[in-house]
Amino acid sequence: MQNTTIHGIWKFMIYIPVFIVGLLIGIYLLISRALGITTVYGLENFPTLKQIEENGLEVVSNHLSLLEPLLLIGLFFQWYIFRPKYGPWNIAEISNYRRKAFRLMEPRLILVNRHDPRSTSRALLRACNILKSGSIVIVFPEGGRTFKFSPDNVLVGRDGKKIGRFKNGAAFLATHTQALVMPIWVNGTDKVAPNKEVARYPFLRLWRRVNITIGPSMRFKKDMSAEEVTLVLEKVVLDLA
Repeated sequence: MQNTTIHGIWKFMIYIPVFIVGLLIGIYLLISRALGITTVYGLENFPTLKQIEENGLEVVSNHLSLLEPLLLIGLFFQWYIFRPKYGPWNIAEISNYRRKAFRLMEPRLILVNRHDPRSTSRALLRACNILKSGSIVIVFPEGGRTFKFSPDNVLVGRDGKKIGRFKNGAAFLATHTQALVMPIWVNGTDKVAPNKEVARYPFLRLWRRVNITIGPSMRFKKDMSAEEVTLVLEKVVLDLA
């Protein structure tokens, strides 16, 4: 009994920084929206908490910069206040996020080495279990930031917006867990946190405009192939641009 209590207290303590960061990001998003710096479209497409508890929610987004895994947390601001248990998880590249202030979010990160198939498999299995428990996982199916992809691996939308070809991990999660899948398009974050490998962002350009567009949630049949689902997700996300 005593060990269980100690474990519960310890688990609560390590999550305190996560929830503080989540609240701060949510407050920033509210303020930046009020100032017209950040615009969020499609909030009516957000599933209810009951739907998330019953099915889990996989958030699928494009990935312009290192900012999206943090910024998208702000969309779940109310969860951090009223239902902190449902603060979203992120699948994140270990080399980018196991350092500096990002470590504060590590208890809510599913860290993966994308160059190691075993690490990828472990991350997907963990994400599956989290979704099946009725929680939220944010996924960036490009498997890296868009600017890193060669022209042969890029899809271009009607207005010239681009995404890297999606990997099949997001599709695997969608079909194996039957979670709701909510597509998101983010634009402008690469101006807030420029993709300069050396600079590592001495400061964020928080005055730069950012648009977030949320699409209707969907669910995929178990018998759909990963390739089929991936093609649908690519089109849906790119169409939101």
